[in-house]
Amino acid sequence: MLAKRFSLIMTVAAVSMLSASCVGKLDSNQNTNATSNINQIVQVERAANHSVEELGLIIKLPYQPVEASWRNEPKSDNRSSIQAVLLFTIDDGKTLIAEAEKLKPGQPVEVVAENWYPTELIAKSEMGEESKIAGKAYPADAFFQPPYNFGRLIKIEDTDHFILELRAQ
Repeated sequence: MLAKRFSLIMTVAAVSMLSASCVGKLDSNQNTNATSNINQIVQVERAANHSVEELGLIIKLPYQPVEASWRNEPKSDNRSSIQAVLLFTIDDGKTLIAEAEKLKPGQPVEVVAENWYPTELIAKSEMGEESKIAGKAYPADAFFQPPYNFGRLIKIEDTDHFILELRAQ
């Protein structure tokens, strides 16, 4: 009888250990898959859009950019933001700056280059300290369209590129 009890206890213990072992592996696989899925989602979100037409549906474009790379970053608190790198013709760029300076003079700033920026700006950032690009920041009022009502327009030095940062507040 003692042998039967011992055998039963050992069987229950072995089954318990085996079950715990399998559950751990299942959780580990699920975590790996979940992490992989999150990484894929983050990569998709971080990819830049290049459609000037789509950008024009979301914000005002006072002048038609020659090129655009942008990201829309929705936030859970309804404070979405848009960051765009815009290339304007020389004349449109000068006019845009002149109109912005009527609101407030440009302020020197440095911007950290993002991996989705055009190659010209990434190369320019690699020549500076800490991957930063120098420019002048102006009010971005000309680009405001609800819900985007706060931001700045940065003219990058020695280029015709502008970095536009808009937020909903």
